[in-house]
Amino acid sequence: MSHKPTEAYNQLKQLLSEKVLCVDGATGTEIQKYKLTEEDFRGELFKEHKIDLDGNNDILSLTRPDILLNIHLSYLSAGSDIIETCTFNSTRISQSHYGTSDYVPQMVKSAVKIARNAIKKFKKENPNCGPKFVAGSIGPTVTNLSINSKGEDSTTRPYYFEQVLESYTEQVRALYEAGVDIFQIETITDPLNCKAALVAIYELEQELKVKFPVFISATIFNNGLLSGQSIEAFVTTIKPYNPLVVGLNCSWGCTEMRKYIKNLSEISPFYSICYPNAGLPDVWGKYTEKPETTANHLKEFAESGFVNIVGGCCGTSPEHIKQIANKMKGITPRVPPKIEYKFEACGLETLKITEESPFVNIGERCNVMGSSIFAKKVRGKKLMEMIAVARRQVENGAQIIDINLDDSMLDSKVEMKKFLLALAMERDVAKVPFMIDSSNFEVIIEALKVIQGKPVVNSIHLSGGEEEFIKHAKIIKKFGAAVVVMTTDEEGQATTRERKFQIAKRSYDLLTDPLIGFQPNDIIFDPCILTIGTGIKEHNQYGVEFIESIKLIKKAMPNVLISGGVSNLSFSFRRETKLRKIMHSIFLYHSINAGMDMGIVNVAHLDIYDQIEKNILKIVEEFVLNSNEGAFDALLKYLEDQKQKLEEEKQNKINSNEKGGEELKKKKQTVDQPLTKETVEKKIEYVLVKGLIKQIESLVLSANELYGDPLLVVEGPLLNGMSKVSDLFGSGKMFLPQVLKSANVMKKGFSILRPLIEESKKQNSMNIENEKEKKKRVLLATVKGDVHDIGKNIVNTILSCNNYEVIDLGIRVPADKIINTLKEQHFDVLGLSGLITPSLNEMINVIKELERNKLDIPVLIGGATTSAIHCAVKMAPHYSGSIVYILDASKCIKAVKNLLNPEVCEEYKSELKRKQQMLRDQYTNSVIAAPLRLKLEQARDNKLKIDWSIASNLPPRPNKLEQLVFENYDIEELIPYIDWKQFFVQWKMKGKYPCRFYPKVFDDKKIGKEAKKLFEDAQEILEKIKQNKEIKCKGTFALYPANSDGDDIIIWKNDENRTEELNRFHFLRQQFVHEKLSVNNKIKIQNNLSLADFVVPKELKDQYKDYIGCFVVSSGFGLESLLKEAENSENDYQKILIKAMADRLVEAFAEKLHLEIRNNYWGYEKFDKNLNITDLFKEKYQGIRPAVGYPSIPDHSEKTIIWELLDVDNTIGVNLTENMGMNPQSSVSGLILANPLSKYFSIGRIEKDQVVDYAKRKNLSLEVIEKTWLNSILAYETEN
Repeated sequence: MSHKPTEAYNQLKQLLSEKVLCVDGATGTEIQKYKLTEEDFRGELFKEHKIDLDGNNDILSLTRPDILLNIHLSYLSAGSDIIETCTFNSTRISQSHYGTSDYVPQMVKSAVKIARNAIKKFKKENPNCGPKFVAGSIGPTVTNLSINSKGEDSTTRPYYFEQVLESYTEQVRALYEAGVDIFQIETITDPLNCKAALVAIYELEQELKVKFPVFISATIFNNGLLSGQSIEAFVTTIKPYNPLVVGLNCSWGCTEMRKYIKNLSEISPFYSICYPNAGLPDVWGKYTEKPETTANHLKEFAESGFVNIVGGCCGTSPEHIKQIANKMKGITPRVPPKIEYKFEACGLETLKITEESPFVNIGERCNVMGSSIFAKKVRGKKLMEMIAVARRQVENGAQIIDINLDDSMLDSKVEMKKFLLALAMERDVAKVPFMIDSSNFEVIIEALKVIQGKPVVNSIHLSGGEEEFIKHAKIIKKFGAAVVVMTTDEEGQATTRERKFQIAKRSYDLLTDPLIGFQPNDIIFDPCILTIGTGIKEHNQYGVEFIESIKLIKKAMPNVLISGGVSNLSFSFRRETKLRKIMHSIFLYHSINAGMDMGIVNVAHLDIYDQIEKNILKIVEEFVLNSNEGAFDALLKYLEDQKQKLEEEKQNKINSNEKGGEELKKKKQTVDQPLTKETVEKKIEYVLVKGLIKQIESLVLSANELYGDPLLVVEGPLLNGMSKVSDLFGSGKMFLPQVLKSANVMKKGFSILRPLIEESKKQNSMNIENEKEKKKRVLLATVKGDVHDIGKNIVNTILSCNNYEVIDLGIRVPADKIINTLKEQHFDVLGLSGLITPSLNEMINVIKELERNKLDIPVLIGGATTSAIHCAVKMAPHYSGSIVYILDASKCIKAVKNLLNPEVCEEYKSELKRKQQMLRDQYTNSVIAAPLRLKLEQARDNKLKIDWSIASNLPPRPNKLEQLVFENYDIEELIPYIDWKQFFVQWKMKGKYPCRFYPKVFDDKKIGKEAKKLFEDAQEILEKIKQNKEIKCKGTFALYPANSDGDDIIIWKNDENRTEELNRFHFLRQQFVHEKLSVNNKIKIQNNLSLADFVVPKELKDQYKDYIGCFVVSSGFGLESLLKEAENSENDYQKILIKAMADRLVEAFAEKLHLEIRNNYWGYEKFDKNLNITDLFKEKYQGIRPAVGYPSIPDHSEKTIIWELLDVDNTIGVNLTENMGMNPQSSVSGLILANPLSKYFSIGRIEKDQVVDYAKRKNLSLEVIEKTWLNSILAYETEN
């Protein structure tokens, strides 16, 4: 669109062709030098403001304008041609964090006035300084429209386009009214945010009929923008708005930014700008790069032809700008390249069409009108399956995805928005441009608001008249999209080539008129592919008319493109899939030769033109091109002949096999039967792999007759079959539930042969003990203080079924018992297991005892808290033998075989030690040598500071403060709260995306069937648990008055008179340094959290009341009868499944109890009842329930406080072990915090100053704390 450029626009364009200009440096860095206090930021205007304003630099335009004036003057004196207003965060959204949104227009206008006064004053003192410009700084706001950075529901965002546009519109109009020369949209992380700012400027330009100079600058994260968009795609996105300058700022220093600005300068047709940081910040967020260094880098950029404007961002000062400005003198400015493509569109990546480009495939399967399968998924709200459809199209070669959700049973606006928001989070789909396809223009508008790239709108047409056509076209232009135009007008759809051309020409003239301003290469005509073969003679010419219209349109309007929906051609033959593929291939062949550029087509349903059978090619081609009057009849005859031929072949097949029906029946009856022609060995392998327990008896008896010795059957077919199972398991081709079922088949087979083996041994005078000695022996134990044994039981089963004799010492096994057992009996391998973190120290103790007793035996280490690095750093140095970390049960067979195979064991052990030494070296270099951690006092100074005067930051007084005990909680009520996703994760059953987790895992091609079987087995176990009256779920909890005391939380005896302590919890604080970009575009250190931060300090206990809860729940009471039943039947699979379901039930109990506490007993979230189960599992509620022993409370000994408060041993009978494991093992304990700002976090590694402090607070020795309770999180090596 042609508007008159402003005076500043013309001046800048002239200057940019003459020299390299200089913009100013960082404002925030200069403000920090003033060491302002909260009072400075408040001034008189905000003296009584309820929210702290410290750090809100933009507010200084109202409270300390003198500081901003001095900063502007310092940069003008340094040589800046352009100074930026202090309005980076002057939007309603960004200021909402400070409660100052209503002051935005006043802030903006004041900031511009300050900058204008600075230039006026500087020019008065320097009359020959040349032109100076004020650029209105427009930041990215504090939200991202394209991604949900919180990682929650992919179909929602914290803010939406309308809100961001409204916020930018207010800022842009205030900047204009105050008199800025330039709109500078900077530090862009999300192209959709940028587009909102550009739309705000565009609407102002349309209103005023002027063209403003617009500068656009992005910031780089990992080779592109934060949203994932490439630099090239970003340029494609903003190109329709024709900015004057495009470039990069912030991100990094010059060294890291060089390749990106070089790339941008080569692909951007606009003037370029680069204002990087002063190098990279140190761990304290300070920039240390010297001015001369920055200036030399930017000089090289300018001399290399990368830039037209330079300056500085974070950490740069007037001295930086002075040296940069001096270095630019005499350098010839970059000349923007003229870059033209036939067509451009983009998602996260750019699609470029040139004259040499092949035909562009537009994926058609995300269209409810064209795909019944997709329509069904949309109506069923199956979002992940909808995404999968889009993904498959990209994988199959679609370069654009057509999306149409027009359905009378749907709210298409809502569904389109949700689908596109979800797709934006799927990089492998979002990389391609989207074609928004709808007959409802409101749906198209909704879609344009959520697409970050440059999409294509499909479509507009003249059927509603020119006024509507122009209105729709202007909106599309405003959003920077390309457009598909149908050849339909007020008289209807064009069917002849002449009418198609006439409508296209009329539409083209309207679109390219300055009133709208479309570039020709953003116009795609669809001359309407109509259906042929309908039985109406005139319709047979429709294909030809389309092809011929292409030639007419391209000749008169050479820069436009042609597209069409190819499947329309063959709608008359819907059931003739083979014919339709041939028709489409022939039609496309001729259309592309005529000039067709792209088409909506299912790529998988196309044949290669040259490979179509000649006789059918002739018949169909004559029909498509209507070149023979009898072509339609010839085609129908061909189809009839083909049908008759198929019927004859079918009948011949039936006649040639009179027993076909019987064989089919027999086949159905032998489902899951081994192939009858296979050997008995193969049949045994088959039933072992398939887990067919009913068939093993007859097979092992047959094998015994064949071998004549039952022991040979065990050592041959049975062990060979289990070896096959182990191989499949290890390679990921079998899954844990299948392996356990195979193990049950193995045990069943062995139990049948056992009496025969005993009899055989008696007859041959064999000693059974001698036979046992032939087996390699493995000793397993869950270490002292730990009661968890599910993983160990699985290892036991797998090893036993692979001909190893396994002795399991059980749970809570002390080191001396393990040592004595090894001394008394011969074992080849020792396996140690543990789940809780204190078990790690007990494992180390066992290792040291092995060394002290000179017992050289390979040791397997496994359990949830164990790791390869822990084994290498904390265990291996204490032991001269071999220690092997076992990630999961599938790895144990390979490790044991390697350890006990004399041919490979030495090499295996040597390689093991080499890898562990490498891990120790890495650990020493990365963790101990260079810790990035704060001193404890620094960390406490950087705690989360909550304004307790704000009522919403305080939870209400609980409805009940007394303790409640549940002796037999109804299991039926807990079942809806079972997290089945975690159940399948526990069983190592993850499908491939989008079927990774429950319930989609059932649809996974590889594991879906087995997952369904496992689920059904779990349901049976649940039913048994419900029916068994001995099994009980018990729990207890209480809420207490509480206040924080430093990093402790005090539990008071009395709520009203908070003077006497009942008990206290001791918590740790994060010490690691974590950097983040603040709203003021400067590096700050995030808060170092402790759970105590979320509770009112004791100093304020008389003003504000606060509370905390604790709970213990268990589902492990009475399980013994079920476990005994499984043990008696030698069904390890069922035994493990029972324990797994008990674990799921207790987690469900904790979830349900927390819900009841929030809703009823504490009663601070009444609306919580409306949350669905998925929302509960995603923790979409107020408050947290951190478990003791987990990341925010890593010290398990804090459980004793809960046990004392709730008298757990006596109230519900859950006991603590020496190492603070809970018995029964299916138990959960934790705290309950209700603060709205509370969140889960990890303490991470801590330094010795905190450990010393913690030991004093707990009144324990430093050695006990280091060795027993905090060993796994120490950031230093202990003396012992």
